[in-house]
Order: sequence, then structure tokens, then C-alpha cells
Amino acid sequence: MTTVAEYETLLREALLALPPWQGVVVTIGVSLLVAKGIELLGKTVIPRLTARIEGEVDDVIFKTIQAPLYVSVVLIGAYIATVPLGLAPAVDAPLLAGTLSTLTVLWAFTLTRLGRKVSKAVTAGKEFD
Repeated sequence: MTTVAEYETLLREALLALPPWQGVVVTIGVSLLVAKGIELLGKTVIPRLTARIEGEVDDVIFKTIQAPLYVSVVLIGAYIATVPLGLAPAVDAPLLAGTLSTLTVLWAFTLTRLGRKVSKAVTAGKEFD
């Protein structure tokens, strides 16, 4: 059975075998495809597999997290795309820190918005009248 670390090593070797610009293009392209796949999964499969909450709460949740999830996957893919470039640690560390900081702010903002929207959706229901 192949482990995640072995897959990571194979992926890294495959990316490094390509010319740097091709590695970047392939990595960003794959991250866009993965993001689109997650978006489609979130719109079609997940709502069918989970029990629905009365009212509009489920719709609010899916609509609120859709864009940040897509952006997160693309940001992570863009960071991974720097692997074939072989950046110096002095450049890579701030780039990683910036990517992680951006993701943290994005999700803090998203979760705040989500809480407000869900609260409005729940309190607007007939059971709270």
C-alpha cells in the first residue's frame, strides 16, 4: 500500500523533472481543476448525502463557503507551484508565511460572515415568530 509521503515524493519528482515553467503551469492547472471539483462536489453530492436543516441554513452555508474554499485551493496550488522553481529559503519562508496568513484572514472573515448569515436564516424561520 502506498503512503501519502510516497505519493508526495512521486509528485515532487514528476514536477522537478519538468522545466520549471511547465511545473508551475501544471501545478496551477491541477489546483484549478481540484477547486472546480470541490465546487461541483459541494453543489451536488454533499447536499444529497446530508440531512437538510429546515429553512435556508444549508443554502446559506454552501453559498458562503464556496468562494473561500475555491480561493484556498488555488492559493495552496499557487504556493505548491513554487516547488519546481527551487526558491531560496529566504524567499520561500516569507512566501509560505504570507500564504498561510492570507488563508487565516480569509477563513476568519468567512466564518464571521457565515455565523451572521446563519443566525439571520435561523431567526427568520417561522418557529421563532
